[in-house]
Amino acid sequence: LVAPAISQAKTLEDLLAEKGVITKAEAGSAGSASTKVYWNDGTRIEFPDNGFNTQINTDISTGYTFTDNKHASNVSSFDVQRARLIVQGNALNSEFSYVLRAEMAGSPELLDANITWHACDWAGITMGQGKTGISRQFNTDEHNLQFADESITSKYFNLGRQSGATVNTDWKDYNMTLGAGIYNGL
Repeated sequence: LVAPAISQAKTLEDLLAEKGVITKAEAGSAGSASTKVYWNDGTRIEFPDNGFNTQINTDISTGYTFTDNKHASNVSSFDVQRARLIVQGNALNSEFSYVLRAEMAGSPELLDANITWHACDWAGITMGQGKTGISRQFNTDEHNLQFADESITSKYFNLGRQSGATVNTDWKDYNMTLGAGIYNGL
């Protein structure tokens, strides 16, 4: 009865090395190889042993315009309205999350660069540059909007992207989120 309690199970790598199927070096590297690279709504890289993961996405929006001029020649043109590189992920087993978003169309600019400390399951503190706005169209990523463009009203009333800090709480039982922020200003 005591034998199963004191016996030790071997890993698959140890058994394969013992039988001579693989070398001990291969068994050691197989057991510690924990990096994963795969596609899931973007390129994902995970280091589970370190509690770190990252996702890399691109967001490209192009447009075509044809102008029928009565007194001049017609104009046909293509343009790139948005070309973004987005890097986001988690560190220290999701205690921290980060976002880096850059616009490459036109003159390159840094849109978002922030890090969030998730103090607990329902609260977090974000520091860095990001969206501050009140409008749903402004706060939602462009590729998730129902229509291709943001409304004129939303563009007029949003506060843009600014550097600062926010505190967010998420009360899932009541389906409610509450946040407050302080920013450098316009």
